[in-house]
Amino acid sequence: MKRFQITEAEYEAIKAQEAAAKDKKVSRRLQVLMMRHEGKSLDEITKMLKLHRVSITQICQRYREQGLEEFVRNKHESHYRLLSEEKETAILNRFQSKARNQVTAKEIKKALDAKCGRDTGHMYVYNVLNRHGGKEKCRDPGIQRRRMKRLARPQKK
Repeated sequence: MKRFQITEAEYEAIKAQEAAAKDKKVSRRLQVLMMRHEGKSLDEITKMLKLHRVSITQICQRYREQGLEEFVRNKHESHYRLLSEEKETAILNRFQSKARNQVTAKEIKKALDAKCGRDTGHMYVYNVLNRHGGKEKCRDPGIQRRRMKRLARPQKK
């Protein structure tokens, strides 16, 4: 049976990457590599990290094929981003001067639609605002009143 083997230098590099990792999925994959190097069996790692045996062997195989730099890189930043962060920021900066007048989501949606060349959907607008620290305010008093009533109702147990 072929054991997972890496050099001490590789182990130290993996250890340093794991300490600096912000993404918990990347950190978990690196922990698998460190445990395999330390001589832990597949069953022990399975119990400790709650991963399937096949997943552990696939992680080790991917590390051998890709190397550390590619292995650590987060390949899935966002599933649904039509524009880069810089382009989103540029669009939102256009509305900064109007901030006193309260910009509506419809206005931002029109700008995003024009930049993307298609209908973006209202949730995309709120996701963009969420990513860039925007706040959602409701100007319709009827909606605001209904929200307040719903919050004031006693909770069912």
